[in-house]
Amino acid sequence: MASLEGIPITSAGIIIAPITFGGFVEPDEEEFEKAGLTAKLRLLAAGSLSNLVVGLFVTLIATSLFVPGSGVLTMAVEENGPAYLGGIRPWDVIYGINGTRIEYFVDLSAVMAGVKPNDLLIVETTSGIREVRAGASSTNASQGFMGVSNLIDYLALRGGVLSPQVTYHINLTVYWLHLIMINLAIFNMLPLYPLDGEAFVYALLKKRLKKNLKAARILVSCAGFSLLILNMILSFLRYGLTPI
Repeated sequence: MASLEGIPITSAGIIIAPITFGGFVEPDEEEFEKAGLTAKLRLLAAGSLSNLVVGLFVTLIATSLFVPGSGVLTMAVEENGPAYLGGIRPWDVIYGINGTRIEYFVDLSAVMAGVKPNDLLIVETTSGIREVRAGASSTNASQGFMGVSNLIDYLALRGGVLSPQVTYHINLTVYWLHLIMINLAIFNMLPLYPLDGEAFVYALLKKRLKKNLKAARILVSCAGFSLLILNMILSFLRYGLTPI
């Protein structure tokens, strides 16, 4: 973008991280200051726009690759519990119980709510049909349970050529890539020094204000920082420290 605007680049680099990647450029400061307002704004918004486009593209790819409502992925199975004895193992996907279609975790919960101890469950999984004799819940002796935990709504790859374990990790990578890229785009445009958003607002202020420019710049940065801290505090009060 700097080249298109006729602004020389003094340095550039590439950032490679475990999940995502990025880059940066440093335009010549003197030439940047000489550029028109529109050119400055386009240059400052280019990085965040690129991140946003990549994030939306990843979202589009994900919606075309994965099929929601594909069952419930079992991440953990209690050893020697009913499900384990019935042949269910970690990374099996449950998509049916006693003829009832299981698309999401809520479907599984609804079915299990009516299960009593010693009921026979015909469980349809990606590894085959399993017969599970329900046990008694440790918290409610009249409630049946299978002994599966860490259950996640499963999104299967179209075509189903990969195992649930591989599919899950692909989905997780795509999810984090989407989340990181879109949040980077938003964060980078916050009016906080030294982010592009602060320089973007400063360029507008410099064009509109003839005096008190420095005070206005500090005020905008303080307001942006206050909003960021307030968002963090309110999120903590609402959700606490949620493990990921």
